[in-house]
Amino acid sequence: MRAIVSDLQRAVFQADDERVVAVANIIRIGTKKKKKPTFICLAVTTDQPISVRLYFVKNEKEDLFKKKEQFNLRNVKIVDGINPRKYLPEFELIIGERLYRLCASSPEEKDAFIKQMYKFSSKYLPVQKPDFVNVPIPVDTPHVTVTVSEVDDDAEENLADYQVFFAFNLFYQ
Repeated sequence: MRAIVSDLQRAVFQADDERVVAVANIIRIGTKKKKKPTFICLAVTTDQPISVRLYFVKNEKEDLFKKKEQFNLRNVKIVDGINPRKYLPEFELIIGERLYRLCASSPEEKDAFIKQMYKFSSKYLPVQKPDFVNVPIPVDTPHVTVTVSEVDDDAEENLADYQVFFAFNLFYQ
């Protein structure tokens, strides 16, 4: 998969000053057209203002990729993992008013792609974030470390100046 990401970055996104952050090999469910290898890509612009976009990229020939459709991440309304209890590769996206029924090549690939979508929508779209339905939401919980200072019981003159000091160190995984 890393080779595909590298090829996509070089062939399609580098010229537009974009960086690919997630890729999933998909098949559209319910289309009657001939199924060509298709990738759904999440890309971020490298210039300010930063914009996050979704692309459907098709593999036309051996090393020829073409962007077929593009959407801003803020246009994604719903990301539906279909069934959180079953380990399935299918998922749905509602972009604008259109429903996209997709099937990733594996459940792991689907989960990794949705996790990156959640991460970047939380970072760049705090108000317009899509609804994530039937997917395990990654929760980053901070680790809290508490440090307490001790004072000798014998030194009463130190008790007047004694203040409890707590230091919180927040580390994110």
